[in-house]
This record gives sequence, structure tokens and C-alpha cells, in this order.
Amino acid sequence: ALPIGVPKVMVSTVASGQTPFGIYTGTRDITIMHSVVDILGLNSLTRRVLANAAAAVVGMAGTGLLEKISSRLRVGITLYGQTTPAGLAIKPRLEAKGYEVFAFHSNGTGGKAMEELAVEGMLDALFDLSTHEITDEIFGGIHASDPTRLLAGGLKGVPRLVVPGGLDLITLREPETVPEIYRSQPFVRHNPHITLVRLTRDQMVQVAEVMAQRLNQAAAPVMVAIPAGGYSFYNRDGLHFRDLEADRAFVQTLRTRLKSGIPVTEIQSHVNDPPFISGILAIFERLIATTQREKDRSWPRSLF
Repeated sequence: ALPIGVPKVMVSTVASGQTPFGIYTGTRDITIMHSVVDILGLNSLTRRVLANAAAAVVGMAGTGLLEKISSRLRVGITLYGQTTPAGLAIKPRLEAKGYEVFAFHSNGTGGKAMEELAVEGMLDALFDLSTHEITDEIFGGIHASDPTRLLAGGLKGVPRLVVPGGLDLITLREPETVPEIYRSQPFVRHNPHITLVRLTRDQMVQVAEVMAQRLNQAAAPVMVAIPAGGYSFYNRDGLHFRDLEADRAFVQTLRTRLKSGIPVTEIQSHVNDPPFISGILAIFERLIATTQREKDRSWPRSLF
């Protein structure tokens, strides 16, 4: 694939809103222009559309805005609707310490893009706040990533802080489309087009096993932080997705399956609440300090 920043334009009928075209864009910064008519030779309309596409490429190429690699420590952070308050609070605090922060939406593509950029050397550390793409991958949700998630960056030697943000639910479409196998589980109609299904105890255990198997392969420091007060917006005392037994089984399995060098810290707070946010920022500082000891590179002496 062409590197990010190189102008890319595709003219096609698939850019109509009626056809999913994620398979064409992948994780790259490609511009897709609707051709309006099918491209079966040239006519006055296709000439106009193709001329505009060519002009777009020329304009992009002529901007001269390709920046040099940042001298700041580059941190990738994953965000999801269920963890947005935490992400909004964390980003400025990282930036205030001199980080360049790259935010990735954990929608199946975002997490994969973060892993790819880590492999390509464009990210120095991962603040993996929203790991629910793993759940959708395992159970067929619409935000499923692929088996590189929680793995590729670690194999490349990029340190990672892991939080089970949104990991307690499957993201599906309208309620009437929810597979029969999940219909007995608690669910929330998040909006007219999105249904969230709470994972059972056994499903949470399965997720923990997959996470541990991938994180154990990392060639860089990994730390895990658990918000004991809940992993998502609806997983909070008094709300529909609160299931202490399921969450405890997840944590117990994770502790058992992770290798001894990966610490798991529980914080008695919800993922979006200030005590947890302050706690994971402190853990991130320890992660960087650990990496500093293990690698001969220039890391900040104090972050928070």
C-alpha cells in the first residue's frame, strides 16, 4: 500500500452510500469520488468527473505539507463511544507533557490502523483504552478487527497499556437482526441502528484467554489496568450491564493466563471517572519508565 500522506484518489460507482467500500479504503487515507455513471468509455460526464479527480490529485500533490517525523514521543490512543469521556480527559493531559497524540476510533478499522502504524515505526507507545474490537472479532460484532489486534505492535517492540474499555459488550445492528444465540442476554438499543449486547461470564472468560494469548507474545513492556467500577457506559452500579461475576471471571482468567512479567492493576473506579483516569496516567508513566530501563533510547524522565 502507498504510505499515508501520498495522494490517493479512486473514482468508482461504489462510492454511492449503497455499497460498503471499507474493503477498498482499508486503513489508508484514500479519497473516493462517486463516478455518478458507470465507466463504460468516455463521454461528456465521465470526462468531467475524471478531470476533477485528476485535479484533486494534482492539488494534493502540490500542497507541500508533508511533515517530517515528529521529534516528540508519539502515542496512539484508542477511543470508543463507551469510553469517550475518558479519552477526552486523557488526551490533553498527555499533550501537556509534550506527547503527540494520535486518536483511533475502535470501529474495526481504527485499531488495525494503530497496529499498522506501530509496526511502521510511526508510534512509540500505545495507550489502548478501548479494546472492544476483540470482543466483536470473537463474537461477530460489526466493529470486529482482525488477529493483528493487540499483537502486531507488541511484536514490533512498542510498549502498550491495555484497558478493557467497552470489552464487555458486542456491537450489533438493529434489535431484529441480533442472532438468536444472543437474544437471551441483556441488551441496550444504543440508537436506532446499533444494539449493544452484554457478554456472559463464559464469553468474558473467552475474551480474556484471547487477550492473554496475544499480549504474551509482546517484545516490549505491557501493563493492564482494570476499572473495577465498570468497563463501559452501561456497566456501572445500578445500570443494565452491571455483572460483577462476569467481570471478576474476566480478571481472574487474565491474571492466570498472562505471563508473570505483565502486571494487572485493578482500580476501584469506573472507566470514565476521574480516579481511574488519574490512575491509568500514572500506570502509563510506569510503563514508559520500564521501557526506558529496557531500551537504550531517549524517553522523557518524568511524564506526570
